[in-house]
Amino acid sequence: MSGMSYVSLVCSKETRHIHLAVAEAAIVGGVLIGTLINGPIIDNWGLDILVYTNVAFCLIAVLIVIFFIPELYKQFARELTWREILWPDQILDTFRCLLKRRPSNGRLLLNLSMVVYTCILITVVGFSTVLYLYLVKELGLSTTQHSIYSAVLSGVKVVLGPSILLLVRRFNVNKFDTAIYMIALAILGYVLLSMGGSIYLLWIGGILLCGQITIVAVLRGLQASIVDEDEMGKLFAWDAFIQIISASLISILYNSLYGWCVSFWPALVFAFSGLLLLFGLVIMCILVIRMNAVNRSEESTDYTTIHQINE
Repeated sequence: MSGMSYVSLVCSKETRHIHLAVAEAAIVGGVLIGTLINGPIIDNWGLDILVYTNVAFCLIAVLIVIFFIPELYKQFARELTWREILWPDQILDTFRCLLKRRPSNGRLLLNLSMVVYTCILITVVGFSTVLYLYLVKELGLSTTQHSIYSAVLSGVKVVLGPSILLLVRRFNVNKFDTAIYMIALAILGYVLLSMGGSIYLLWIGGILLCGQITIVAVLRGLQASIVDEDEMGKLFAWDAFIQIISASLISILYNSLYGWCVSFWPALVFAFSGLLLLFGLVIMCILVIRMNAVNRSEESTDYTTIHQINE
C-alpha cells in the first residue's frame, strides 16, 4: 500500500487512476508469474532455491527504492519511538481520516467509495476462496485445468484494467460511468457463474469479472483526490487494514457458505457475490449522483462569482 500511496502523490489528478490501475495490474501480474514459476522451481531445484529466489527479488525491490526513489525514505528518515510503534495511535488515525469533516461533501463521498470498494474486495476474495472447491470438487476439473483457468483470468485482468482506463482517457469517457458499467458486467458474470454446469458460462462469467481492477483504480483515484497529501498514508493504511481482515474473515465466511449450500446449490456463493455487488452498484450510483450535485453547485458558485466581478 505504500507503493499505491507514492503513486497517488506523484501523479496528477487527471492520470492518477490510470497509474493506480497499472500498479494494481503489476501486483496481479507478479502473483501470476510467481504462481507459474513456483512449481517448476520446486520440482527441478527444490524448496531452498525457491526461498533464495524470493529473497533475490526482494533485494531487487529494495535496491530500486534506494537508487531510484530515495524520497520514499529520506524525507521521513527519523527514529521511531517504541510508543509510536506499539501505541494504537496510527490505527486510530486511519479512522479519523475517514471521519474527518471535509468540504464539498468530501467525507460522504470518501465513505461511500469505501463501501463500494469493500463490496468489491469481499467478492474478489470470496471468488478466489471457493474457486478451487467449485471447479475441482464440484465440476470435476483437474488441478491443472483450475490453474489454467486462474492464470488466464489473471492475465486478462493485467491487460484489461489499464487498457480500459487508457481508452476512457483517449475518447474522453466519464471514468465513473465506466466503473458503473464494470460493476454491472461483474454482476452479470456472477449471475452466469451461479447458473453452474456449463464450461462456456464458466469462462464467460469469469471474463466478465476481469474489469474489477478498473473499478478499484477509479475508486482509489477518487479517494486520493479527496484527502490531503499528508493523509495518503493513512488512506492506504485503511486499505491495507481492510485487506488483512478480508484475508481471514471473508475466507471463513465463503467457506462456511459453500459448505452449507454445496448439497443443494453449490454456485449459490456466486449468486451471493452478485447480490453484494448489486448493493455496491446502488451505492456507486448514489456516489456519482452526489458528485454531480457537488460539481454543479461549485460551477454555479463560480459563475455567480464571475458575474459579480463583471458587474
